[in-house]
Amino acid sequence: PPSTTIVREWELKAIREEETTLSEKLRKALKEAGLSDDIIDAGLDFWVLLKNIEARKRVSANITYCGEGKDNGFYHIKLSRNSQKAFREQWATYVLSRHFDFVPRTQMSCPLRVGYHFLTSQHDVGQNEVKDVHYWMRTLATFHRRAEDILYEEDPGFILPNLFENLNLLVDKYAEKCGRLGLEWFDKELFSYALNYLAHSPLQKCIHHDVKKDNRVGKYLVDLENICIGHVGIDLSLVLLQENISRDEWDCFLKDYAHTYLGADNVSDHYPSLSTMEDYLAELHASTRWGAVYSATREVAGIAQRMQEMPQSSERNKMEEELDTLLGFLKSGAYHA
Repeated sequence: PPSTTIVREWELKAIREEETTLSEKLRKALKEAGLSDDIIDAGLDFWVLLKNIEARKRVSANITYCGEGKDNGFYHIKLSRNSQKAFREQWATYVLSRHFDFVPRTQMSCPLRVGYHFLTSQHDVGQNEVKDVHYWMRTLATFHRRAEDILYEEDPGFILPNLFENLNLLVDKYAEKCGRLGLEWFDKELFSYALNYLAHSPLQKCIHHDVKKDNRVGKYLVDLENICIGHVGIDLSLVLLQENISRDEWDCFLKDYAHTYLGADNVSDHYPSLSTMEDYLAELHASTRWGAVYSATREVAGIAQRMQEMPQSSERNKMEEELDTLLGFLKSGAYHA
């Protein structure tokens, strides 16, 4: 967790059978996070969840609830059992939302801890607004250029994990996961090559690392639990793939990203090993292609796991369409120059 924040531990009494309301400590904590009585009480599923965690009963993790807060805005409340991700997400959201208008606001600098669970909260407005791919290229350029510096300026003790710290472990992790899910198309050698290329590319920055459609809400980039030091091509490629942008159309979007990222600066001001714009764009193209191998594999494995865990999901057709798009790229060999 950030060195300058304090964990708020809410020691909550056990729920008695006859109780019909949440304990005052938990209610106070939720209201401090910006939630109204309406969202706390009116959302039956959310209310039951809160009662269960207050009673220290085991509940499913990684569930997100959405409701209207007391300021007429919408709040996303996410439950997690991963303390490191919860603290990283809440702190990053708290800090970056004060610098970027595309990160939703929050009133909390650290998550609420209830037993073994952590509640993170973020505000969301304009969620029905649809932004095009150029918007996301420019948004990611701003995020990649400034996020790491902002986070470390706010708290020099804040730790961003490095995606490439142990490449062999990462490759083995996905080989095991894809094998367990029965994803026979997984090519361990190709996946390893892609990660090694990214690990030795100069375009490494603080990335969002999960820019799937569900995390691009209106104009907002949400869910910062996976931010890390990684490669910009991982973020860029997932947007391009999920928006069905063909390879021969990537150029204009990557140029948009490059010009936004650099502004009036020279390429060498940011990447000393790249002396010209042509060098920069060539590396951006190549690393986005190899980033697509990683991001598509990661997302396919995630979707396949969700489909196994929720076979009756109402979004199954949507998930199958996304699978087809991502697998189409991986099987086509479009990651080659």
